[in-house]
Amino acid sequence: MNGQDDVPYFGAPPEPEQHYSPPSGAQHPAKPPKKRRSVFRSIAVSVLILLLVMLLLSPPVLNMITNKFPLYERVFPEKASFTVERRIVLSGTADYALDLPKITDVLPAQRVTEVRYSPTPTESPVKYGKTWDVWRGSLGTFNREDIISIRVSMETETLVWEMERSGGIADIPQELIVQYTGDEWVLEEDDTNLIPPTNDRDGDGRVDIMIEPSAPQISNLAHQLADDKPDVYSKVKVIYEYVISHFTYSTDQQMTYVKSEYGGLPKHALATLRDGWGDCDEQAMLYISLLRALGIPARLELGALYNANENYWGGHAWALIYIPPEDGNTGNYWYNVDVVNSEFLIRDAYRFTTWIDDGNGTHLSDYYKTITYQDGYLQRDDEYVSISFTQSGRVAVKTEQSMPGFEFAISTAALVIVLSARRVRRKRSG
Repeated sequence: MNGQDDVPYFGAPPEPEQHYSPPSGAQHPAKPPKKRRSVFRSIAVSVLILLLVMLLLSPPVLNMITNKFPLYERVFPEKASFTVERRIVLSGTADYALDLPKITDVLPAQRVTEVRYSPTPTESPVKYGKTWDVWRGSLGTFNREDIISIRVSMETETLVWEMERSGGIADIPQELIVQYTGDEWVLEEDDTNLIPPTNDRDGDGRVDIMIEPSAPQISNLAHQLADDKPDVYSKVKVIYEYVISHFTYSTDQQMTYVKSEYGGLPKHALATLRDGWGDCDEQAMLYISLLRALGIPARLELGALYNANENYWGGHAWALIYIPPEDGNTGNYWYNVDVVNSEFLIRDAYRFTTWIDDGNGTHLSDYYKTITYQDGYLQRDDEYVSISFTQSGRVAVKTEQSMPGFEFAISTAALVIVLSARRVRRKRSG
């Protein structure tokens, strides 16, 4: 484009030029009125448009827009630094023991800088190769409250893994196949708070198994979806695409139903497959079961996730998958997949980890059953409270549904609007 006449013009065509003729006999002809107001108005509009463009292109607003509408690229902070408090209120008359795994580093994504307790744990034994914090207390007969606070400060960063191919099933170390591809957590009758106790919560005549790759419905589906895929990466991805497109997140009503009918624990994988909906734990367990049915090591990772729009932390679960490299090397090739948030091979800085499944169902059951009590009744309220949160940098990730060049499109549209406003101003003032 060159010259003013090449600039596209938007809006109503300019009015035909008016020629002023003084009335006959006039001694001092009046001057045509100047359009100062129109010029000032055009300048004001241009300034407002520029301010709007600057606002739209600012990192906080872009992060909010692109994360709110998955049509565009996903944007995460490169790094985050925060303090969060887990506040547990126990009320009733029972004697209790609260047992929680100590929050530690998960390098390079998570670095714990400080942990403060109130009150100090009664003891901190090592269990399953990890330190646990234990609080013991007696609420007595007066229905009192005990408040236990764990305030953690940490630094996190976003990790994104990019690949197109990987090694095959034969490249997976045998010890990982043994540890992380079988059924896990066969439900015991006393695992739930149901009365009478049962380990067949949905009444289908079989014991519930939380992660169950051996179930024919799960195994058949996994092989149907992935047997024709050439490598582990392709199998992991096609199963991911199936889960995110065929399952919905639980509604509040569905969550209430699960809490009542499933005894305070998540649904098992087969129930989620049957229902077509589930929360983060339930969909992650199903995804893990489908991958394990193909012989791919997969684990459950648990912790909390930050909602930046509402300054809110909530408990969360996602998957940790082993994908061998294409060159056949062995090593720590574990990658995160969060199906309910449509994050494939991404670990964002908005989350932290409290427990990683080690393949043992008893250990996983103990993580979910963090409190035991006797001689009375007990009520528990458990929440995360955001104390502070700061973030820096941007990591933009194109999604399957993303619109390439979203930021460029905004900039181009804004430039056209500004040029058009300038054209109108020139016409009116010239």
